[in-house]
Amino acid sequence: MSEYFYEVSNKWKKSYYEEHDYEKGDQKFTEESMWRWGKWIVKSDLPYIDFVNSIGADTDEGYISNEDAEVEDYVEVDDQCYRGWINLENITEDDIEKLDEDCLIEEEFECVDGRSYMQGPLEVKDVTDEYK
Repeated sequence: MSEYFYEVSNKWKKSYYEEHDYEKGDQKFTEESMWRWGKWIVKSDLPYIDFVNSIGADTDEGYISNEDAEVEDYVEVDDQCYRGWINLENITEDDIEKLDEDCLIEEEFECVDGRSYMQGPLEVKDVTDEYK
């Protein structure tokens, strides 16, 4: 089986997302962030056109997630334009804001899961020769 490597990035600004789940005892919340731009290197066994079609890269419904793809390298994210908290359990947004102001979220809570995804039209470049 062949291995291919693709550089995947979002074509529309503000369509790269990250979510991190935090827990401490019975307190839980998810931090969500939106970035203008992001880029990954993805390893796949699909040839270029099949990979492009599998993620719908040339459509407005294009989508790729690090939960569904084998991300070899997170090349970059650029220009965070949103950050907020969702899925609050036994904690208020004000409590989280205070922890964030004091830079204590990661000291007081454990990050137990995270995911990243891009949506909308996606740019895909074959970089197999550079990564083999």
